[in-house]
Amino acid sequence: MTRDGRVLRTIGLPHDVAGTTAKGREHLPPLSDALRAPYHSVRVLDFPDIGVYGMALSCVTSAKGPQTISIIGVAIRTTRIDEVCRGTQPRWSFTDNYWVDPNSGFVWHSIQHLHPAGTTIQTEIFRPPG
Repeated sequence: MTRDGRVLRTIGLPHDVAGTTAKGREHLPPLSDALRAPYHSVRVLDFPDIGVYGMALSCVTSAKGPQTISIIGVAIRTTRIDEVCRGTQPRWSFTDNYWVDPNSGFVWHSIQHLHPAGTTIQTEIFRPPG
């Protein structure tokens, strides 16, 4: 399951994330908010396979600059957004990368860390929905 380009829940991977929620709000801020200014958010995750529930991750999301990416041979102008996250129980830190359309906020490509055991996923959208 995804929302605004972030993977929030998985099923069938070697190590799944059972759920992701935003602490203190209904949803995590959209990644495109970082195009205006860096922001801080806290998410809460559940990992049943390692017995961890309610793990808090503190994240800082910021735009790193324009980058042109290629998807099936088509050049797409994007802004790379990095999300640096840290948790303490268990200790886990990582940086997720997102390539976002600076006009629409659409996430074309991402590299995301999903689990403290090292599961990462790379997404690439061939065409926007609709």
